[in-house]
Amino acid sequence: MFGIFKKRKLPAEPSLEGVDLYLKDIPGAIEIIDNFPRVSWPKVLNAAEAYGNHPALGRLWTELAAQWLGVVRRHFGEPYQIYEGRYLLLLSARDRKIAMEFLRFGDAAYERLERVVQRTEQVRGLGKHVVLELDTQARYYDYISYFYAERSEAYGLSGGVHISKGYRHTVINAQTGSVGRVLVHELAHDMVYQRPIPAWLNEGLAQMAEDMVPGYRSPVIDARQARLHRRYWSGFGMEHFWRGKFFHS
Repeated sequence: MFGIFKKRKLPAEPSLEGVDLYLKDIPGAIEIIDNFPRVSWPKVLNAAEAYGNHPALGRLWTELAAQWLGVVRRHFGEPYQIYEGRYLLLLSARDRKIAMEFLRFGDAAYERLERVVQRTEQVRGLGKHVVLELDTQARYYDYISYFYAERSEAYGLSGGVHISKGYRHTVINAQTGSVGRVLVHELAHDMVYQRPIPAWLNEGLAQMAEDMVPGYRSPVIDARQARLHRRYWSGFGMEHFWRGKFFHS
């Protein structure tokens, strides 16, 4: 499953020589909110402005993201570990071998998605994409409730979310049993997060991206479900559909 994508050797990254920036030393960068350590990314951004012209600015943001994951890992405790790939930083509680296979799969999917949407490094942004694979339902919902508290009921059956607030990252509910499909879906959201497209199209593209996962086939609705959908949309109209109000990216 994890070896289907072509791999490309990346150029060596520039050195962080001369950079002295740590989250723990930035006043107010780490706050304890509802007994969980949260990062104030606007404060981190202000502190990082001093290195705005540094040749290793992208690496600097990856290091800051890794420091953030270190804080989260210490909060969760064992067996959580941090893994770094070509494009991703992964926090996972799974066995190291399985976690590394998952990371390689995610890296390859990320690279392929970028080629498909033709996203440039400038649009990608600074720092590697962070993936939090949380091992329990409670941890998953406690984490995402900070970002979606006003509509937490919409995530009752959530398998993963793409967080665009602060440092963009993906959060996966490891209890779903289909983490590869969920990761590809959420990475597809990241690929188009800056594009002015309606939410329904964003979601549709992410669902199409799931076809990249071997052995997975998108569910097809049966005749009864088709009748129910037709009855619903005929009664309430398509206005909310086209505006994307029934979709959450």
